[in-house]
Amino acid sequence: NILFNTEFELEITQRLEGGGRIMFPNYSSATFNGADNKFYISVDGKNYACCRGQGANFQCEHRLYQTEISEEFDGVIVKIRIFVPIAGAKEFWTVTLKNTSNCEKNIAFYSYFPFAYPGHMSYEARYDEQYGFIYQTGFHGYTKYEDKANAEAKTRYRYCISNQKPNSY
Repeated sequence: NILFNTEFELEITQRLEGGGRIMFPNYSSATFNGADNKFYISVDGKNYACCRGQGANFQCEHRLYQTEISEEFDGVIVKIRIFVPIAGAKEFWTVTLKNTSNCEKNIAFYSYFPFAYPGHMSYEARYDEQYGFIYQTGFHGYTKYEDKANAEAKTRYRYCISNQKPNSY
């Protein structure tokens, strides 16, 4: 499925893989994130990879405005919804977990969103503890070292919100 607006495009598969691209007025684009998104759930100590055939009742619904995935793991339903808003170079992912069993469950959910490798100038990634997000800064992938000083004002920022400090970034 391709979710898009005039500034951003996201290709997404039923395995929730796919990369986003920032669109420019001259019809060129810049890769925003990698295509290797992964989601994991742990239910009472058993670990599963979402959208990889390990759950039951898997459903994927692609619509013009969103993609929604639903899958069940040991009595816990995972719903993941992805959409691109009407404006802005953004993509939104929401995850809902629902315990449908009659007993209490110990549940943990993890996600992996790689930022795209922009090129030889390399971006820098940091975690902002005050606001709880990972951000990456850098220059366009084709910026030469000798042009770095002139490109300082054109630094790009990419964000991923997190409810806790990640193990690595």
